[in-house]
Amino acid sequence: MDGTGNFVPWKARILLLLEENELWPDIVRNTTANPITIPASTDAAALSAFNKKDCKARRIILDAVKDHIIPHISGKDRAHEMWIALTSLYESSNENRKMVLREKLKSIRMNGGEGVTAYLTRISAVRDELAAVGEKVAPTELVRTAVNGASKPWGAFVQAIVGRENLPTWDRLWDDFVQEETRVGQGSGSSSSAPQIVDEEALALTGKSKGKAKRKKDGKKNFDVSKVKCFICHKHGHFASQCPDRKKVTCRLRSRKISRICGAAPPPSLPASNVRATIPVDGSPRKTSE
Repeated sequence: MDGTGNFVPWKARILLLLEENELWPDIVRNTTANPITIPASTDAAALSAFNKKDCKARRIILDAVKDHIIPHISGKDRAHEMWIALTSLYESSNENRKMVLREKLKSIRMNGGEGVTAYLTRISAVRDELAAVGEKVAPTELVRTAVNGASKPWGAFVQAIVGRENLPTWDRLWDDFVQEETRVGQGSGSSSSAPQIVDEEALALTGKSKGKAKRKKDGKKNFDVSKVKCFICHKHGHFASQCPDRKKVTCRLRSRKISRICGAAPPPSLPASNVRATIPVDGSPRKTSE
């Protein structure tokens, strides 16, 4: 035992162990109403047998607790005194503890990837802690807590439960949860719970997207630019956006567009040969070579 969290199951195991060794209720028991009777010192044989059993009971209790709990019981001379100290420490019935446990029960939620067995076990553990302090929890309250705390992938199952004319019992709800988890696990080819299935699908989609982006990036990096032909200068080795003649061609196309809009004649193209046309003074055209 490590504290209040697991005192109830610890108590059940220790009680069974003490009964098995014939130490309960003669050597250890709740002595509030029925105190332990220790043999008188005049009866040496009975006192020796009692001390031997008492030592065995103390050893069982000490071995079953964590080191930080031992100081609370190490000063007790008898096993029943140890038992009373532990029950008084961790089985207190004060109202403050009841309120804390009630709030704990209401706030229980199914974690992502958590199986239904672990989820319902946590609810049962809080119920047992409440029972240890004298607070009983109705089965219908447990059912509502489990249904309200289920994660989103269980939405359809929860709607089916709520839609029934009468809510199932706690044991029936537990069986239905386990059967649904098994059915979903068989349908997806695994034995994982519904939250785990959703998380795995999301992880798979994320992995595919990353792989696709990586392939695109690698493909662009390994692309052979030498095979690319520019549609502006009709040369290989670069794209049109990287063409050195891009600005010249853009200016020429822009001037032609403006000329068409304004109705002016387009600018003459450059002559193919190194010859220019000249007009003499008399008006007759002639060609000269430079």
